[in-house]
Amino acid sequence: FFAFDSGGCDVALRVQPAGSDFTPGTMELRLTNNTAGNLFGLNFGYDVAVLNDQGRANSFGFSFSQNGNPAVALGSQDFTSPEAADGAPAWVTTARSGRIVFNQPLAPGEFVDLIWTGDDVSGGGSRDEFGLDNVSFAGTESLGSVIAEDNFDGTNTFASRTITPENSGNSPPGTFAGSDFDVFGIVDRTVNSDFNSDTPAGKVDSFFGVEDVENGDNPGGTGTATWTANITGATDLTLAVDIWANLGDFESSDTFEFSYSIDGSPAETLLVSSVDDGLEPGQDLLINDIVLDEASFQTFFAAIDGTGDLLTITFDTEQNAAGELFGFDNLQVLGTAAVVPEPASLLIWALLGAIAGIGALRWRRSKR
Repeated sequence: FFAFDSGGCDVALRVQPAGSDFTPGTMELRLTNNTAGNLFGLNFGYDVAVLNDQGRANSFGFSFSQNGNPAVALGSQDFTSPEAADGAPAWVTTARSGRIVFNQPLAPGEFVDLIWTGDDVSGGGSRDEFGLDNVSFAGTESLGSVIAEDNFDGTNTFASRTITPENSGNSPPGTFAGSDFDVFGIVDRTVNSDFNSDTPAGKVDSFFGVEDVENGDNPGGTGTATWTANITGATDLTLAVDIWANLGDFESSDTFEFSYSIDGSPAETLLVSSVDDGLEPGQDLLINDIVLDEASFQTFFAAIDGTGDLLTITFDTEQNAAGELFGFDNLQVLGTAAVVPEPASLLIWALLGAIAGIGALRWRRSKR
């Protein structure tokens, strides 16, 4: 690594990858929240420079890690140098920028690592040189306003909601016909004794519950719920949802996933479960590598990249045992809403009113 001036007093952190250097390797920058409040993410920018003077392609990726958790790669920031060397090699700089949304808020004193990773991709022989310059970042104290929400207690501002299998007409609502202990749908803690015993104390409103989805009424063992929202003109979108599980002895075959699609594009994962068999039973279900807390519904956030007109949020599950309870509540899409222009007719009436006011003022002055 070098603090190298490529000309014009442009000093940057530069690296010459070699067989045992930066192939793979990382540059890491640790940021600590020294503010008095939570940060929900970062807006970032940096320049990646490359001297493409060798016949090998190398990558320069970007990821982040919150409080030492596994790194989250930002694929949209990936950069790979060409395999064929330039005829007249010179340093070329490419600007990168974007936003990070933390899955859970970064509290005062907590930290996030920004990580740049290099590695070989293709070709052979010596490697291109890389540089990192003009790194900037700003903490995000708000994720914007509510674009659409469903609190499962009567407030649902999404354009549509579809639940499959649909169990709302059963008794109790949200349960499969064959058993109160087979659940997929909107419920409250009174739906059965499992939820009544294990749902966090004080949770008395409705939520979306999941238990033993594989049953005689649903032998496939899967469930899907989708929501759509009009996002025309909206930007910087984020999913927010409160998630809870009783942390029974989940298996890797038990899956819970939230994803999104804009205008029919391929689905992108937002939040996904995993099981860590190395943890004690009852503490082994994670969402995006964060262990769930059975004592409360935890709020998770995930960035929705892109813009368009119609957003689809999908929840998918595959789960096959009673006593393993999962629930979520307060599903929201946050962001910066489109600015709605004032109707032209209102502007015309306002202008006419102003003209009339000026005319009346002149008339009163002429009467004096």
